[in-house]
Amino acid sequence: MNKKKIVSLGIAAVFLALGTTGLLLYLVQHNKPTKVIHTTFGLFFVGFAVFHIINNWVSLTSYMKEKGVFRLTREFMLVFTLATASVIGAGLMWPPFEMIEEFGEGLRKGGQKSVPKISFSKISTGTEGEGERITIMIEKDRAALIPVIGIWTEDSVGTRVEDLFIPSSMLQVFEGEKGNEEHAIREGEVNQIPVGDGVLPSRQSKGALASNFDGPTPNENLMIESFTKAPMPFTIKVEVHSLGKTEIYSAVVKDGNTMVKLQPEGEGKMLKVFAGLAN
Repeated sequence: MNKKKIVSLGIAAVFLALGTTGLLLYLVQHNKPTKVIHTTFGLFFVGFAVFHIINNWVSLTSYMKEKGVFRLTREFMLVFTLATASVIGAGLMWPPFEMIEEFGEGLRKGGQKSVPKISFSKISTGTEGEGERITIMIEKDRAALIPVIGIWTEDSVGTRVEDLFIPSSMLQVFEGEKGNEEHAIREGEVNQIPVGDGVLPSRQSKGALASNFDGPTPNENLMIESFTKAPMPFTIKVEVHSLGKTEIYSAVVKDGNTMVKLQPEGEGKMLKVFAGLAN
């Protein structure tokens, strides 16, 4: 059998399969068989491409450099530049790649815009009956990956009254996964380690850390219910540490009738925080 014919016909078959499944994945809702076919023929394509390069190595190298001189051809530089720019642009979701993805997503959903559902993990700390019940709502941004959050109250002169939420541990991604934390979280490639000194510097300056929540800060949005003995008006503070960055949010609670929004002390991107006493 002629190897070149097998490779050429194989590449043609792979092209048809990848093209068809690629359009289906782009235009309609994803389903498992289509994704499996697309992935399988992608692997076939790699194999056939290797044999194609081997069979046509002399021709390919002649396309890459000019005869008699070691200088890359304009055609090679054009293809290389376009391919590199496409990989970088698509990976970073720069325009127009982001618009292409959004257009396909709109087609798959029939033009209907999805409304994100916001859910909260409910956590209770403190002892029933010891002080006023207080609720803290925390909505996390994507910037707050594997966060450590500490929450406490201070009186009118800045003295810490009590801790409302201090986790006992924090998550640490496996070695080699730094910079790819979202993937590490999805795959469970994380360890739990104790919350160490300096992780919540502002909170630690108010006194030694003593946890009242067994485990790390959940990665979901949080609704924390606790109890405070702080006399009004008092300040509630939230400190968040994530991937080497720290932000502090605070607000003064003057009465128990309204929820207050905590404002960042500086540039705050990680959280949206609301707090108030239960009526």
